[in-house]
Amino acid sequence: MLLLVIVMFLGYHLISNSYNSYHSIERAPDYKETYTYDTGQTFEFMEYEITIVDDIGWVFLEHHDEENRLNGAVVIRIPIKITNLSEETRGFSTYPMTIYGPYASRLEDISSYFMGRSDVRYLNNMQSGETVSDRYIHILYIGDGDYSIVFDTWTEANREVIVHILKED
Repeated sequence: MLLLVIVMFLGYHLISNSYNSYHSIERAPDYKETYTYDTGQTFEFMEYEITIVDDIGWVFLEHHDEENRLNGAVVIRIPIKITNLSEETRGFSTYPMTIYGPYASRLEDISSYFMGRSDVRYLNNMQSGETVSDRYIHILYIGDGDYSIVFDTWTEANREVIVHILKED
């Protein structure tokens, strides 16, 4: 009987810990400094000047495969203005950008669905001093609230932009 109680106790904790670690809330790493901005504010990151513009729009994800689980999903379309401040021609797509939803959960990267539709993650060959303002960040809409766009590298502090989303039907 005692052995049964011990096995049940250990089993519960193993399952519980496994569930909690899988479903835990992810956020930007706390091990380094993070600067936080609102939409409309401009900041520098990795020799780029970046502004997440306030003019938020909406699109539907349209996939050629009608069976795709995201086909028809509502997507937030956020304009971004970027200037290359370096002396070199380079692309913005090499820098990590992580999106967090209103419940602090890390959201799926859906940029590949918008490769031909000016997603910023496919911005290549920016000339030194060039400014691009016809690119967007596409975010899967999961509900109203504050979404967070985190720009992160190992060499600089994080830049986090808070985007307040309220979808009007």
